[in-house]
Amino acid sequence: MRIHRLELSASSQHKLLIIGIATLLIVSVWMWQRNILPLQWLLQLALSFLLVMVTVKQLQNVPSSQVVTYDEEGRWTWLYPTDSSQWQIKRGSKFAFFMIWLRLKNVVTEQERVVTLFQDSMPDADFRHLRRIVMRINRQPKMSELG
Repeated sequence: MRIHRLELSASSQHKLLIIGIATLLIVSVWMWQRNILPLQWLLQLALSFLLVMVTVKQLQNVPSSQVVTYDEEGRWTWLYPTDSSQWQIKRGSKFAFFMIWLRLKNVVTEQERVVTLFQDSMPDADFRHLRRIVMRINRQPKMSELG
């Protein structure tokens, strides 16, 4: 069984997605019907400011680099910057043309988490390889279907 090392870099697609969603939310705040609330413009200004602050915080939380290992069976290990605990890619992981959503389950604690990986954060060959692994895992029968 071959273990693959993957170095994930900062993703500009991730940042653009955060900015795009924030822009839509701010525009929707300013599209409210006029004068339905007293001092509505002040509320809209406050909400816009809050959305900008949340967006800035989210942009600061975008990881700059990460290193993981994974194999064909879907075993996933974070090497940097977090601990080296073992995770398993689960059924229900998805991919789109520029991102992969991995459903991971900790092998020891059984804690689950969802990780979003963007295409521009890794080499194209690794992105395609991860998509194939996700497809293979999703095609496997559920444990309840086996017995």
